[in-house]
Amino acid sequence: MGDEVARAAQQLLDELGPEDKVTFWKYSDQVQKLADANQSRDAVKTELITMGTPAVSETNLYDAIIATVAEMRPVTGRKAIVLITSGIDTFSKAHYEDARKAAEESDSPIYVLSLTQVLRRILQRQDGPLVTIGWNQVEHQLQETARVSGGRAYTPLDTSQLSPVYGDVMENLKVRYLITYKSNNVDANAPRTVRVELVDTQTGGPLVIRDANGRIVRASVILQENYVPNPATSH
Repeated sequence: MGDEVARAAQQLLDELGPEDKVTFWKYSDQVQKLADANQSRDAVKTELITMGTPAVSETNLYDAIIATVAEMRPVTGRKAIVLITSGIDTFSKAHYEDARKAAEESDSPIYVLSLTQVLRRILQRQDGPLVTIGWNQVEHQLQETARVSGGRAYTPLDTSQLSPVYGDVMENLKVRYLITYKSNNVDANAPRTVRVELVDTQTGGPLVIRDANGRIVRASVILQENYVPNPATSH
């Protein structure tokens, strides 16, 4: 399974532009920084190639989500978390609801690349405790983690052709608009619920977006259910 993750991460690296910066973390029973934004692309790719399969079978996915969200908070500019995972957690101190809450309060959308289908296919040829995992629940949790953060979840059948998935992620990041506002709520720790509508200022009706050829482009609004501002950046 480690080879599948490494292959997926290498393909992500190939999709990034020269101006993009990336930091890789890996997790098993702990979260470990594998490469940071200051390293060259060749050095990062070497780290990914030699990453291998974790030495332990325990996985702390929930702890990893919480830790990575915290690591990303100080990062400025347009940013996102791409989570390449089997969705399995066997070792975390935190629970799924803790990870979901961290994703919901994150200022980085989480794009989940779920390897559940890949792992299920591998496990069909093996015996062991992972065979009895409730895959539907695992997949639902990954979908929810992505949704509440304002990101998306993808479940490829294999990792050989991930270009369309990464292309969609990159397109989302490039055309994504960040809307900010000043709240009258004096409680900086209170969740905000915001309604967003695309309105034509001339007609007052729904906004119709057309591309250069005049074709209608379907717009979508991706939202977190609510947002708790970072005290360091709240107004």
